[in-house]
Amino acid sequence: MSGMHELIEYTRHAVEACNLHTASVFVCDRSRARPALKYLVHVNVPDQAQYSYMHEGVFCLDPFSGSRRAAPRPESELILGPELAAARPGECGDYWSFIDHYGIETVAASTRALAPGLYSTIGFHHSRDRKRHGDVPLGQLATMAQQIQAMVAADMLQMLLRRPEGQIAWRQAIHGVGPRAAPPTKPLSPREAEIAALICQGRLNKEIAYLTGLSEYTIENHLRRIYRKFGVRNRTALAAAMANETSH
Repeated sequence: MSGMHELIEYTRHAVEACNLHTASVFVCDRSRARPALKYLVHVNVPDQAQYSYMHEGVFCLDPFSGSRRAAPRPESELILGPELAAARPGECGDYWSFIDHYGIETVAASTRALAPGLYSTIGFHHSRDRKRHGDVPLGQLATMAQQIQAMVAADMLQMLLRRPEGQIAWRQAIHGVGPRAAPPTKPLSPREAEIAALICQGRLNKEIAYLTGLSEYTIENHLRRIYRKFGVRNRTALAAAMANETSH
């Protein structure tokens, strides 16, 4: 999947550019009594740590991953590791034990609500037993975290639209009708899926151009094709339909 390959490569780039050691990108569903976790990307994270975090239920106690202890922030903000240091004595005990066992220092995290109870989280870390190569540029890291979050949202939208039930849900949101709504003439390309996801986040064309590295003229051309494929006339209709879907 080209979208996933781009996500992996960009996350690796963020680790190198921001003087980090490791990073993890995952989606956590907390909408049910038993939370569920799906890994998307790991950069330099040991296999045993990945296994323990998922299968020993550590992720359920992670204060960075969309729980009530660390509610999702505005997209421009990172959750910084020191913010939750005071919680160590009394909360999330097994999570902090896991962190200590693997010698991990959480530098920052980015958490975004994709839907009610569904969170996309990026964790950026240092390893306590490895040499650091300089300070972490938090401004640059925040910008790169936004781009990773946009890529995750685009990849999930693309995944959704590959399935018939996902296409039905999308048409219901766009047209306000059931499965009889006309299907899109063609599926979204990976780039169109990325732009559609950014539109649904309320991004302006200028912001989308910055995040994707495209010109505003190219963004406008992509938007026209997206509108034609899904039978809508403007970005407002697209964004409003998706907002209504996630608010229920």
